[in-house]
Amino acid sequence: MISIVNYEGPAKVFWEYRSLAGPFFKSNVRNGFALWVAPRSEFPSHEAFQQALASVPLVDESAGSVRRLEFGDVSGLVALEYDLMELRP
Repeated sequence: MISIVNYEGPAKVFWEYRSLAGPFFKSNVRNGFALWVAPRSEFPSHEAFQQALASVPLVDESAGSVRRLEFGDVSGLVALEYDLMELRP
């Protein structure tokens, strides 16, 4: 599993969590994770798994209010487009 932690400091109120209609809204929080499940026998060591994971392309791009994520290659690809203003895929 890969998890991206954006903030580990003391508790605070982020601008991004304010109401969409509020005067202080700047944009949505960008956070995510990828989960890769495979038989333990597929990788002889933790290092082998890390090398395989590092070789898999991860695309994270935004155009306007739409964010596109892709994880994978020719052997398998997972993709998601998410509208950051509508808060839905």
